[in-house]
Amino acid sequence: MSEGVQAPSGPSGRFRIRNPQDFYGGLVLVAVAAFALWASRDLPGMRGFAFGPGTAPRMFAMILGALGLAVAAAWSPTVQKLNGSRSAARSLVHC
Repeated sequence: MSEGVQAPSGPSGRFRIRNPQDFYGGLVLVAVAAFALWASRDLPGMRGFAFGPGTAPRMFAMILGALGLAVAAAWSPTVQKLNGSRSAARSLVHC
């Protein structure tokens, strides 16, 4: 009945990080953004249409955190090898 069913050959219950450099780099960016948010916690923010001294640091920290999450989630394109030693970027330049 279940003779044809085989378990996957990889480690079970674990996820595989496709590009560890991007993943850990994204986590570092998120950590820097969290530190910037923590460091700017005492600065006053926006009051109506007037920017306070803490508005820009918080805004940049949120943008950095979002970009860090995008990089860690492997949304950044990876360069794959084409034709052995030529990379995809190099082949696009030589077109």
